[in-house]
Amino acid sequence: MRFRLAIFAGLCVAFLATSGCISWDWATPAPTPTPAATATPLPPDGECASDSQCVVSGCSGQVCANRSVVTTCEYRPEYACYGLTSCGCVGGRCAWRETPEFAACLENASGARAPGSR
Repeated sequence: MRFRLAIFAGLCVAFLATSGCISWDWATPAPTPTPAATATPLPPDGECASDSQCVVSGCSGQVCANRSVVTTCEYRPEYACYGLTSCGCVGGRCAWRETPEFAACLENASGARAPGSR
């Protein structure tokens, strides 16, 4: 039984070595990964230079930010209003675009005025 196990183990190691899964060159260090040439550094929190740097996040999709944000999972009626607008780079910051429909929806849903509306 031990002989069969030793042969099986030897065959496994030989397969892994020939398939490229393991290397016998122990002295050569692994190459250091380099960042992609096209990688754009992440701007400071909330800041952006283009719409592509802004994402919709939060458990209910209520946050517009330049990185994924974790929030509590609750739902408020005004969250439905975010489907009437888009998340993008507005004045160098990720924000929901103000539209008359969005502002009216927020006002009706929560009784509050939209940010920046009068």
